[in-house]
Amino acid sequence: MSNPADIENALRQKLAEALPASVGNTAFENQPFSRKGKAKWFEFHFLPNAPDVATLGAGGQDEFTGIAQLDIHVPIGSGKEAVAADIWPCVPPLHRQPRLFTIPPS
Repeated sequence: MSNPADIENALRQKLAEALPASVGNTAFENQPFSRKGKAKWFEFHFLPNAPDVATLGAGGQDEFTGIAQLDIHVPIGSGKEAVAADIWPCVPPLHRQPRLFTIPPS
C-alpha cells in the first residue's frame, strides 16, 4: 500500500526527470538547503489529504490525494524572461489536470 512518503518521493523523481535544472536547486520541506550562490532555485511543497477508502476487501486500497506545488524563484528585476527561457518549457509535462498516480506497493 502506498503512503504519503512514497507519493512524495515519486513526485520528486518526476520533478527531477521533467526539470533537470531543479536537481540540487530545490528546497524540500524539513531538509537543509542553502540558496547561497543560486540565481534560480525552487521550493517544492507536498500537501497530502487524509486517505479515502478506494476499494473494499482484504486487499483493499486507499486513495491518496493532495497538492504538489513548485515555487520558482528568480532574481528580483529579472522579469518573466528568466522563467520563460529555461524553466517554462519544462512545466507542461508537470502541469496536467488532476490525475491518478499509481505507485506499486513497497
